[in-house]
Parts: sequence; structure tokens; C-alpha cells
Amino acid sequence: MVEQAIEQIMAFCCRDEI
Repeated sequence: MVEQAIEQIMAFCCRDEI
């Protein structure tokens, strides 16, 4: 259940940068 949360946070963080 932690992997899903990390994927969402990484996509949100990476998306904000680009």
C-alpha cells in the first residue's frame, strides 16, 4: 500500500517540475 502512495507523490512532484 506504500508503493501506491509513493507512485502518486512521485508523479505529482515530477509533474510540478515539468
